Parts: sequence; structure tokens; C-alpha cells
Amino acid sequence: MSDGAGNSVSVRRKKRYNHIPISLRINTGDEWKWIKALDWNESGFNFYLDHEIPDQPVDFKKTLIPFQGNIVWNRMNSDDNIIMEMILNTLLFDQMKKQGHLVKDSARRTISLIRAEGMIDEKIRLLTALGMNDFSYRDAEALIDDHKKSFPMYRYGIRFDSAEWKDIVKHGLEISSSALIMDNIREELPGLACA
Repeated sequence: MSDGAGNSVSVRRKKRYNHIPISLRINTGDEWKWIKALDWNESGFNFYLDHEIPDQPVDFKKTLIPFQGNIVWNRMNSDDNIIMEMILNTLLFDQMKKQGHLVKDSARRTISLIRAEGMIDEKIRLLTALGMNDFSYRDAEALIDDHKKSFPMYRYGIRFDSAEWKDIVKHGLEISSSALIMDNIREELPGLACA
């Protein structure tokens, strides 16, 4: 997979950020709407929107700076199975990070399971093994309902080959470097996170 700049590095393997919000506007054809960039890095981000947009270069603005990106994937936020899988994958990843020192040997297997489609029973069993003792289908269904209430109907993944977007990311990382340093310290010292 190309990273949009002709490199063979997979976009999925690049570190992504959510520690500070990046708000920007998207041109939906008839108006500019505010969105929040999620899982962002210099190659792109994903976001929610309440309606479908055409699969073509999309115009964005951060303050008065315009730039374009390409939709590389989209999902409708109404399929309970997809939402459940996304929730379980996120919970697994979070649990793995929290208990990283305990699951080093099984990290590769956990990551493979996160990337696998389906396998809901296995994911719930692994969540239980990673410390979410009472987690069940009922809990997952409640999280699905919460997710549908909290997020609009469509989710999109955008890829950029844009100097403007790279500058926005660089600026975001510069102003948030102290937050990143604290996150790294917490990851390196698991006891600190519990204190």
C-alpha cells in the first residue's frame, strides 16, 4: 500500500494521534461543515459526517487554509456487526496498551485478532482474559446503542498528499509535545498510570 507519496510504507502502520482535537471544515457541496479529525497523522485521518459525500477529491479548510484529500474508505454507521467489531477492536487495543508489560508474549496474536474480521466470541473472550472480567454481548450491545447516538451516520477515511495538511499536523504536534511526553512516560511506567 502506498502512503500517498509513492512510498511503500503502509498508512495503517504509521503512528496515529487523538490526544488533541483537530477541527476543520469540509465542503459538502452546498455548505462547509465542521468535522473533527480522528486517528490523524501526516498521511490522513478519519471522521464522521451525517450524510454521504461523493467519492472524489474533497475540499477542506483549516482556518483560511484550503487543501484537498481523497476518500480511501467509507462505512455506513448503521451495521451493528461493524460497530460491534470496531468497539471490540478498540477495547482490545486499549486493554493491550494498559497491560503491555503483561501481554508482550501474546501481543502479536492480539493484534492479529484485532485485524481479523468477525471472530466476535474470540474477541470477547480475550477482553475477559485481559481484565474486563464481566464483559458480555449485552455490554457490547449497550456500547453499540451509545455509539449510534453519539456519532453521525457515515465514517470516512481520507488520505492526503498535501503540504498544507502536513503543516497542520506538524503544528498540532509541536503545540502538544508536552502532552505526548506525558503519554510516553505513562506508557513506560505502568505503575504511574494507576497512581
